[in-house]
Amino acid sequence: MPEARAVLRRPHPRGIRDLRARRLAGRAGLPARAPDQGQHPSSPAAGHLVHRHAPARTAPTKRRAKGGTGFNDAGSVAPGVWKDHIEPGETRFYRVPVDWGQQLNLSAELPNSTTGTSHFLANALGLSVYNPARGAVGNDSFVAYDNGAAAKKFTAPVDYGNRFNPTDAVSAMRFAGWYYLEVSLNPNTAPYFAKGADLTLRVDVRQKPKPGPEYASPPRTSPSRPTTGTRPRTAAAHRRTRRGAAP
Repeated sequence: MPEARAVLRRPHPRGIRDLRARRLAGRAGLPARAPDQGQHPSSPAAGHLVHRHAPARTAPTKRRAKGGTGFNDAGSVAPGVWKDHIEPGETRFYRVPVDWGQQLNLSAELPNSTTGTSHFLANALGLSVYNPARGAVGNDSFVAYDNGAAAKKFTAPVDYGNRFNPTDAVSAMRFAGWYYLEVSLNPNTAPYFAKGADLTLRVDVRQKPKPGPEYASPPRTSPSRPTTGTRPRTAAAHRRTRRGAAP
């Protein structure tokens, strides 16, 4: 959405990471053959309605989360209800483990204005999901502010056969591992939240894990995540073209 992205344009650092797909040891659990063009594979995600939403996660208390500035220092979260603080114009990153056969049900929420301002504002809050290869899972979800806001995401189940699915949001759900959540607050919300906003993040990992494909080699060890971080970058600074994914 151009209006949501055209904010605070300034140079920002970019990260480069080498990602290579591992070779499979066999074809257990895979489709008998790659589907013909226009066909969907026989997998749990085939034909899945990725825009349908299950009830949001609830919990008696909210746990404290600390969003990072990008993928490399994304704050770890688990199923539950989390709280964080976000400033207008900022973007925060979180990560959650998702296994084979599991899917994400997410909601990022803003409270009522803390300044008494309550006018409608389009594209106020954004929620995006990226897979372990840092490929986007569908499009950004920016929602309007109208005495509160809730951006939601409900993904397809993780399945190796999803790579054959022509729907981008399903095809991206083809890796098990860390999935990244990106929450952005439009700088134009400053009149609503003069001292920043209390962000509620509802994370639900649905379904029980299932066996995945067998690989011919173990995964490469990832570098340790930084133990310190800097102030979350602005909503403009995080924008990047990450529509591709490892095969």
